[in-house]
Amino acid sequence: MNGTMLDQFVETWHINNRINLTLLDEINEEGLNVTLSKQGAETPAKQFAHMHNVRLWKLEKMDAKLVQDLEKLSLKKELNRDLLRFKLIRSAEAIGNLLKNGFENGGEIERYHCGVFTFMGYLISHEAHHRGKMMLTLKQCGYDLSKSVKYGIWDWNKI
Repeated sequence: MNGTMLDQFVETWHINNRINLTLLDEINEEGLNVTLSKQGAETPAKQFAHMHNVRLWKLEKMDAKLVQDLEKLSLKKELNRDLLRFKLIRSAEAIGNLLKNGFENGGEIERYHCGVFTFMGYLISHEAHHRGKMMLTLKQCGYDLSKSVKYGIWDWNKI
């Protein structure tokens, strides 16, 4: 996809989300709930839910109308792949709209003085951090991801 600068910018965000979904799809229900925490925190499922919730938190501050139909996920309830996938897709679309609007507004977005490009960098960095934590947790709990996923998440031309 070449497209306009705007298309490339928003597509970068959606590639990030497809990486999340690729990882999510690789993890079975048991793997979604593994943890090294004695309190049961930081399971991959809860980390995916956290990513979704942070997206909504940011959207509420910057453009509340983009989250009118979206709901946060409770970290205290059971989380499954289908629910997480649905929520991540919906919140990624809303973030994509915020990024598009900010780009079209000369790079300005409400309540984020660094601009739309650094905001997207923040979001992608945050989500990459949590993907890394998930992958380490899975590895330490004896859950092996396929090589196609471990290395495929770096092949942005194919994602």
